[in-house]
Amino acid sequence: MRAWPVPVQISDEEKLIGGVISLRQLGWLFAGFCFGGLGAALPLPLALRFAVFVLVFLVGAVLAFASPFDTPLDVFLWRWWRWRRSPQELFLRGGQPPPAQGRGLAEADRKSRVD
Repeated sequence: MRAWPVPVQISDEEKLIGGVISLRQLGWLFAGFCFGGLGAALPLPLALRFAVFVLVFLVGAVLAFASPFDTPLDVFLWRWWRWRRSPQELFLRGGQPPPAQGRGLAEADRKSRVD
């Protein structure tokens, strides 16, 4: 029977382009270049068109290479947006009911320990 080696856990993106850049990063750079080109095609003075191109391309580069808290920036922003739009309230302790509205957190915590 044939067997193929399988990596145990992949924690990072695979750097495909020259071992330096991943496909996700290449996509963000390409999108920044394309949208920057669209912005540079606007009927504006040359200096302003160049500034628009550089600004939009830099946004794409930041989305490609910045990683706050060891998370790619696009993933971080998407998760932040979902968290901000989430209708549910998140509590620090899992498995416990939320504190009652009329009582403070310390009193509710004390009562849950006594029960």
